[in-house]
Amino acid sequence: MENIANISRLVRFFCLIISAIAVLVTSPASAQTTMRYTNSTDSAAGGITDTNACSAAAALQRDFIVTDSFTIGDVNLGVLLSHGDRDDVALFLRSPAGNIITAKVLTGGAADNYNVLLDDQAATGIAAHTANDIATATTIVPPYQRTFAPANSLNAGFAGQNSAGTWTLFVCDFDNNGVAGGDGSTGTFFQADLFLTPEPITEGADLSLSKTVSNNNPLAGSNVTYTLTVENNSLSPETANSVQVRDILPAGAVFVSALGTGNYDNVTGIWNVGSVAPGGSSSIDIIVTVNAPASAVVTNNAEIIASSTTDQDSTVNNGSFDEDDDASVAFTVQGTRTAGVAPTLVCPAGSSVFDWDTRSWAAGSLDNIFAVAGLGDIRFQLTNDGTFLNNAALGGQSPNLQNIINGGQTGQNQLIQLTDMNNINDVATTTIILPSAVEGAQFSLADIDHGANQFADRVRVIGFFNGTQINPVLTNSTANFVIGNEAFGDIPSDSDQPDGNLVITFQEAVDVITIEYGNHNFNIPANPGQQAITIQDFTLCNPLTQLAVTKISQIISDPINGTDDPKAIPGATIRYCIVVSNTGSGTATDIVAGDVLLSNISYVIGSLQSGSNCSGTLTAEDDDADDGAETDPFTISYDPAASPRGTVTGLADTLGPSETFAIIFRATVD
Repeated sequence: MENIANISRLVRFFCLIISAIAVLVTSPASAQTTMRYTNSTDSAAGGITDTNACSAAAALQRDFIVTDSFTIGDVNLGVLLSHGDRDDVALFLRSPAGNIITAKVLTGGAADNYNVLLDDQAATGIAAHTANDIATATTIVPPYQRTFAPANSLNAGFAGQNSAGTWTLFVCDFDNNGVAGGDGSTGTFFQADLFLTPEPITEGADLSLSKTVSNNNPLAGSNVTYTLTVENNSLSPETANSVQVRDILPAGAVFVSALGTGNYDNVTGIWNVGSVAPGGSSSIDIIVTVNAPASAVVTNNAEIIASSTTDQDSTVNNGSFDEDDDASVAFTVQGTRTAGVAPTLVCPAGSSVFDWDTRSWAAGSLDNIFAVAGLGDIRFQLTNDGTFLNNAALGGQSPNLQNIINGGQTGQNQLIQLTDMNNINDVATTTIILPSAVEGAQFSLADIDHGANQFADRVRVIGFFNGTQINPVLTNSTANFVIGNEAFGDIPSDSDQPDGNLVITFQEAVDVITIEYGNHNFNIPANPGQQAITIQDFTLCNPLTQLAVTKISQIISDPINGTDDPKAIPGATIRYCIVVSNTGSGTATDIVAGDVLLSNISYVIGSLQSGSNCSGTLTAEDDDADDGAETDPFTISYDPAASPRGTVTGLADTLGPSETFAIIFRATVD
């Protein structure tokens, strides 16, 4: 419709559409239910005027919002409007798929008003309608006064399409054969009805899924029940076998039990329904405990993922959110949410700050290394299952540094990730490799929130220390809530306000941090579209070296018992192992560990060994002396003159976080 200036161009355009899709004509659906969608928003008196040129911006427009999803078999259109000169009026109908059909052009002569049902099956076309119709504000329709076939087949344009979406009727007022501004006759719109009949089902099963929750406003810690029901339309020609539904419980809902048809696996989220006959249904109750904080909105989505037969109006396991084989329900936890208070970061050895204002980031770069004074290099590596977007107002190609989305820190540069996610499972991951380990870290993310009918931010933060997972403390603001090491946006927040901030605090040693950013199980479109977060400055606790020493002794033989339950008697041999470990985050250097032998034992010459622990791979020292012949990772020596019985000494150049070294030797009991 847009930008079409005159009726002749319009008719030629629509004739091309009809000729291209004429093969789609179908017969009316027998034994099928016809759905009626009504728009009765009156226009102002005389609201249909010569100034309504036929463009989407100027035509009188009435929408039909169709939430039912099915394949269309037959389309009828009823229109009730008054007009003093009916041949000035043209009607056009547009489907959600964008097809536009000319339902009525400049016909009807000088007759008045329009009270007509347009039906492809009518014997007479609309061009033959020359009598006056009754159309007032009090005229009740349907039934409509007369029935005619439209100027062009509605079924030819729309049959076979999906019904769901916005249908639009355009009413255009022309005069003098399409030239606006003629005799001044006007009209008033009263009502229009769109009648859609599904295509007859000849095979398969028409399955649908519904879901309810027992309490829309539960208390944290209470139980609620989700009820899922699968139905098979009574007109379905087949029984659906091997039906499965996937309902992965969202964060904030902890599984308790399930009771009903089939069985439910709370780990995979799969409900094995079994068979559903035409007209039949199966239900299950899933009981969960609410563990989300006050005012959190917890949304649960479910979808039919398997069936033995096809479904006419939906596709199993396609990740949709707008078909009748998926369902969604939400509850809001009672109470008022307040922003949390982040823990104070304690740094025994002091701290260092990584400030984005002193850094540069090439727009679009996915791997950058920056020096941190006194610590070393910090590295940022980014990946994205979706697409990083380019926005000139936000610094150009993402990721990049900007200060528009700032979480209330005006003028402060932050690293933005402006993404376009293809689906709810896409994730953008930031891996931060710290300069060795630090004793702790704290930073914030901004704009973790929810955009209605768009995205629902989800962030998961994990740390590692020497490969062992370390979970941080996450502190929420008012536009998000926290469960464990995950945060979920469920309320909108302006980009320059702190409502969407999230504070991440590592209270123990960490050397790698990963941030996973995507969407959570919320009632959002299958394609969430554009969304963004920013990473703010870091406070890093300086590394701290903490050394610990343990000593283990083991009697391995004696002169009487041998190796069978030996005792510490004269002549017995004892194995000693001294372990030095670094439990801190910093690297220790020039470590010296010594053991002064007791007065009642004698060192066994040549028994020195070294290794990383007492029982691992050990290296025999090349001699007992500390001399130039040493080739071992650790220098171990025995000095008989250092004390009455001598001293064993171990040296290590460096000992990193969580690293150990061991000194092993033998002695005999005097």
